[in-house]
Amino acid sequence: MKKVATILILFCFLMPTFPGLASDENPKLVNYFLHWSITEGEARDLAKWDFLVLDMEVQENSPSELRLIRQLNPKIKIIAYISSQNLFDADFNSNEAVLRKKLAQSVDNSWWLRDEAGNRLSDWSSAYVLNITDFCGNNSSGQRFNEYLPEFVANNIMSTGLWDGVFYDNIWSGASWFNHGNVSLSGNGKRNTANELDRYRLEEWS
Repeated sequence: MKKVATILILFCFLMPTFPGLASDENPKLVNYFLHWSITEGEARDLAKWDFLVLDMEVQENSPSELRLIRQLNPKIKIIAYISSQNLFDADFNSNEAVLRKKLAQSVDNSWWLRDEAGNRLSDWSSAYVLNITDFCGNNSSGQRFNEYLPEFVANNIMSTGLWDGVFYDNIWSGASWFNHGNVSLSGNGKRNTANELDRYRLEEWS
């Protein structure tokens, strides 16, 4: 968990709103805009902001518009949104979400968070939670998910030169509440105690 947390992890609700566009008289600082593609018109409006959070898929679906934003506002900071701890069933076969599909198809079966009966746990309709702790298993390359995800981001997102950083969504301060405490971090069929599930807390991260 610490490996993922060292970059930038924020908790927020998925609300891809596009509030009243900034005008010269009423400038806004930050825009959180999670459409998977953007039009040229949207790019010109988004360029008026100082800081943007855009979905990572924009680099695949609208690279020219992403470059246009930076051309119009060289001082802007643009960071890529990626979910750090769950995947939707649709992500495995989506042709509209290149990066999500690539990430999903790389997930090792030992990386899912499970209950004591071995069932995968869900935190959203048709979405399953990944085990971001050091207790999950390793893939064929010997990596845990919390080691693979930063590598995926480095090789597939930051390497493009289109982004200034990454927005990891989302993480909790503890997990004892999740699934009524029926969580087996190691996937060995043994339920963890509340203390074990809350072992890594936000205030303990360095």
